[in-house]
Amino acid sequence: MATETDPELQALGRRLRTERERRIGGRRTMARLLLDHIDDRQKPSHVTVAGYIKNWEAGTVRITDPRYRAAYAAVLDIPEDELFSVETQRRTLDSTVIPDEGDDDVERRALLQLLASLGAGAALPISALESLRGDLETTLNTGADVEEWERVAWEYGHTYVSTPPGRLVADLAADVADVRRLLSRTTKPAVRARLARVSAQLLTLMADGLHSLGVTGASQRWGRTARHAADASGDPDIAAWVRARESFNALHSGRAVRSALLLAEDAVRIAGNRPSLGVVEAHKNRAYALARQGDADQSRKAVDAMRTAFERLPEEVVSETGSLWGWPERILYLAEGYVSTMLGDPAAVAAQDKALASYPAEWRTDVAKIHLLRAITLVQDREVEAGLEHAVTVMEAVPSDRRRGSVLHLAAKVTENLPGQAHILPAARELRALTAGV
Repeated sequence: MATETDPELQALGRRLRTERERRIGGRRTMARLLLDHIDDRQKPSHVTVAGYIKNWEAGTVRITDPRYRAAYAAVLDIPEDELFSVETQRRTLDSTVIPDEGDDDVERRALLQLLASLGAGAALPISALESLRGDLETTLNTGADVEEWERVAWEYGHTYVSTPPGRLVADLAADVADVRRLLSRTTKPAVRARLARVSAQLLTLMADGLHSLGVTGASQRWGRTARHAADASGDPDIAAWVRARESFNALHSGRAVRSALLLAEDAVRIAGNRPSLGVVEAHKNRAYALARQGDADQSRKAVDAMRTAFERLPEEVVSETGSLWGWPERILYLAEGYVSTMLGDPAAVAAQDKALASYPAEWRTDVAKIHLLRAITLVQDREVEAGLEHAVTVMEAVPSDRRRGSVLHLAAKVTENLPGQAHILPAARELRALTAGV
């Protein structure tokens, strides 16, 4: 690689380093995130890209590949034109005169660059403000108000369904950073355990949000960290719930069905004989995975176990119909409809009707899933064109920001085993276009 000594290039390097340290962390983490945003089977390893980052941040090598420039902008949440503009580099060069002497200097440089961005008229990333707010929060909040953070997690469970995934991820990122800071200076074991439990909840919702955005690699990594936090909390109920949620995401993100099954079985093992939200969700996902594998007998047994676990749930969990912290009866009906459909059971239509009758119309995503199950059954019954057209109608009615995860995978299932030349039907082509990328 040829090297340069352009002062403006060195100013860009300083800014890239500051933004990376403040928003992301180490170079290898940054490398993995950059690679997640580059669609190229021949891309280098994260170790190699970490080396590129070192040179870019030193200001000795220019980033000439447009893929890396776009990836940097996406990862740092800064418009590409603003991040790489000559004007911003000059302002950084003019204002950055403090030597690199540790964390305090990083914060001062971040503030100078934030002011430079404002002066240049550039869009202000919310994450820049969050960094400053978080530092102030750390200074002001010397006590660990665990109850407040438990309320924050509880509120996320209630707003999760109605919050667009992009906004959910952004909001969670700020709160996860605050909890991390709090954990880093909390020494009492009982308080740390409760904060770890809150972390597990927030991290799981982050994994869910990333899964909804289609960022499956990052979702899997956040899910793994959520498991570690749940285990650190010492709470078997939260440990089971975290694994059950990850199992569901695994079923609808292209991961091996066996991975989803193992996560669900691990959740059941951890939960033991205690009634909990996690264990009933885990039995449901076991039934889904086994049905996907074509194991009808074991899948039906898992459905029976799910029903038994449901009947033992506390009334406050069953009656909580508007949040992730509840497991109302309608989820049971949807699960029964799913399993009977995947197994080609003659009772599938009746199960779908029962599920459909139990869901309010405003729960559009789950209602769409039930209609897609009906489309699958129509195709199974050789009413191929009717099934395809029904699926297309359903998918066109689903808002674009809701065409994700389990909805997309069910829609793709409709076209999975089409007979004869059915795959060339106009409705089949249209449905494949609507589910592209699954």
